[in-house]
Amino acid sequence: MAAEGYVRHIKIDYSKESLRDAFKDQDAVISTISSTPPPRGLSAISAAVKVFFPSKFGIDTSDSSASEYVPFLVDKLQTVDYLKVPQDKVSRTAVITGSMFDWSWNVPGFGRLNVPAGTVTVFD
Repeated sequence: MAAEGYVRHIKIDYSKESLRDAFKDQDAVISTISSTPPPRGLSAISAAVKVFFPSKFGIDTSDSSASEYVPFLVDKLQTVDYLKVPQDKVSRTAVITGSMFDWSWNVPGFGRLNVPAGTVTVFD
């Protein structure tokens, strides 16, 4: 058991077994892998992790039609659906920061905003 306030850094081979062993005695797991397929979530569940943060940073995937516009979200949506099943065993938390939000301020017209020109395009 790690001392209070201690963060463990472990190298693994990403097999279900190595993930389960790495997640053992952890209260929370924050996935930063670009895509988090269900076996990783299963490993967190089988290791009795209390909270799992799937790699969903950026785009809000709460709308299932999001993958129609951003195809690479399919994996992220599948992971969330997978984690919904054992809700009594693991809690999941998403951190949605907005896709490239800070970067977009320097790109005229990105997101219909042109900050340098002080204009915005509104469709009515």
